[in-house]
Amino acid sequence: LEGPLATSPDDPKLLWARAEIAMADGWPAAAPWVDRYLAIPTPDTLNTAAWARTFIEPGAPAARAWVEAALREQTPPGYPLLNTQAVVLADADQPEAAWDAVRQSLEGRPPGAEDFYPLGRIAEAYGLRDDAITWYRRCTPPQVRGLGPTGWDFAQQRLKALGATSAATPAPATSAATPAPATPAPARP
Repeated sequence: LEGPLATSPDDPKLLWARAEIAMADGWPAAAPWVDRYLAIPTPDTLNTAAWARTFIEPGAPAARAWVEAALREQTPPGYPLLNTQAVVLADADQPEAAWDAVRQSLEGRPPGAEDFYPLGRIAEAYGLRDDAITWYRRCTPPQVRGLGPTGWDFAQQRLKALGATSAATPAPATSAATPAPATPAPARP
């Protein structure tokens, strides 16, 4: 990516791809790239950064600030942003607010794999461990695997923390012959 970044240093897709690669070494390695990515503040860039930051550091105040900024810019907010808001709030141990975001994100649509993770976190917040595990196990791996985290990845972290096993197996990572999506935001119907 260094060559393309040298010729297009402000390309959000290239900056995010570089941030995703750095995330393998944790947030401190990714932070400078995310900062450059967020220098182009759109609802999509803010949403993507909030999603990834929450995966790496659940409950991070920066993730909530990014979601709130994106919500101010995107009217009405779309499903991806509302789903990220639900995840950010659930991981910040704010189950009532997370439930409101889940409810709003599901208006007019049935729940899908990306919705089950925040529902599991809400169940956990109320001490409903077995219900949480059931919700996490309903998360399914994406059919095409990109670099960034998905709802399934979030669920796997929680299942491991709860000492439970997964009911699903991950999709293989995409190869150079099959380019990965440019953003880690969850796939949306």
